[in-house]
Amino acid sequence: PARQKGLIPMKNRFKQTMLNSGISVIAQFSSLVLKFVTQTIFIQILGAAFLGTQSFFVNLMLFLSCLEFGVSSAFVYALYDPLAHHKHDQIGALIGLFRRVYHWLCGLSAVVGLGFMAGLYLAHYDRELIANWQWAYLLVLANYLLFFLNENKRQLLIADQMGYVSV
Repeated sequence: PARQKGLIPMKNRFKQTMLNSGISVIAQFSSLVLKFVTQTIFIQILGAAFLGTQSFFVNLMLFLSCLEFGVSSAFVYALYDPLAHHKHDQIGALIGLFRRVYHWLCGLSAVVGLGFMAGLYLAHYDRELIANWQWAYLLVLANYLLFFLNENKRQLLIADQMGYVSV
């Protein structure tokens, strides 16, 4: 293949794509099996009421994910050229920018998520259904918020076609 002047040859994209695809299929299958096993255990040990409540909380977090507004897609797109041309200063600047954006989104999601919790309390969410539902909700919210703390690094791996590292 012809090399452009000044460019360092890129990795074998086909090999990286195949590796990403293979590992993603394995990870997705493993995730489905693990989800089935854990839900079965939850139902047997904690009861269907808890599982339904947890599913409701997870759906609220999916609603919160709308706050992300496709930032990760923009991040990956913005990194393609600097990665291809090995512009390390530009890569570092973009990572710093997106780290700040993701931390801001984490704070905003925390405020909105806590607002949801207050709304559930004011709407007289069935407190009898599950004792200490607030703690269960806070655990689900914390799990969701942890996503934002290193998402800029995960998106860098995806842009560099090394998404299998973050699986």
